[in-house]
Amino acid sequence: MADPAAETAFADEALSHLDTLYRGALRLTHDPDGAQDLVQEAYLRALRYQHSYQQGTNMKAWLFAIMRNLFWDRFKGSRKEDVSLDDVGDFVLYEKLRDEGAHPEADVLDKIAASSCRRCTGRSFCSSTSRASPTRTRRTRSGCPSGP
Repeated sequence: MADPAAETAFADEALSHLDTLYRGALRLTHDPDGAQDLVQEAYLRALRYQHSYQQGTNMKAWLFAIMRNLFWDRFKGSRKEDVSLDDVGDFVLYEKLRDEGAHPEADVLDKIAASSCRRCTGRSFCSSTSRASPTRTRRTRSGCPSGP
């Protein structure tokens, strides 16, 4: 067994970093209850492995390393399985965009024209107009007072 005076000195030094460790845990978890749990687990592990701590080294850094590793273990355990894209194909997005009916640039231009008409009149008129008509014609048809 270790010397009781040394164990008390270890505990006192470890507890002197409690506030700093809690603030660090709060930054990691963004949750006060989760931060308290993380700090408690870190102190429990530190007490369990106090024999591996070398007296005279940076106690705060040692405690932060324990806490960081606990956080990573907890995060890694709650993470979903990795998704493999090997069986999907090489050009899935390209093939989707290559579709004859897909006109992403026309869709974007229609949305821009519709939003400008809503801003001017408070109503949407351009969403039902033909894609073949130019913006100026759409604005004239919709009664939008803004220019091209």
